[in-house]
Amino acid sequence: LNCTSLTSTISRGVSSSAFCIAGAGEQWGRWLGMAMPPPPLADAGDAISQFNTLLFKYQKQHKWQEAVSTLEQLVQQGHVPPLMSFNAVISTCGKAQRMEQAHRVFSYMLRLGVQPDVFTYTSMISSHWRAMQVEQAFAIFTQMQGAGIQPNAVTFNALIDACARAGEFGRALDVLNAMDRSGH
Repeated sequence: LNCTSLTSTISRGVSSSAFCIAGAGEQWGRWLGMAMPPPPLADAGDAISQFNTLLFKYQKQHKWQEAVSTLEQLVQQGHVPPLMSFNAVISTCGKAQRMEQAHRVFSYMLRLGVQPDVFTYTSMISSHWRAMQVEQAFAIFTQMQGAGIQPNAVTFNALIDACARAGEFGRALDVLNAMDRSGH
């Protein structure tokens, strides 16, 4: 089975459903749409911890390509990355205004069965406001609410920032009112 790397998939714009996972010493692979978690590895905790250290370093340095590559290595070693790994890569892509890559990592995460949290959605919303994409930020917010994830103060502030940057002050006030109603 010939597996295309996550890095080339994300950076070249190929659909994330067109690659498979390889790892854990012997080659195995599946299309992502039918992916099952790989078998647990004895040193999974140590490997994931080491990879997360790198991911957080790249996040601080805004090195999105290195973050995606590190996530790829984690998958190639047979691990399903934890949510915090995906969150770090999504945030890194967003800070670099690589929205397409952030969405691909988000989609890949969902295909592996890793469920997003408030931080994941807030990172996606913040990424869109940085790119002056207010409608996309609100679309992510709507998706977040549809998934039953409650926004926090940071989420609301990201939406307010998105509106303010776009000059939509009335909409920003609406978000502020919704924030007050929610107790934040």
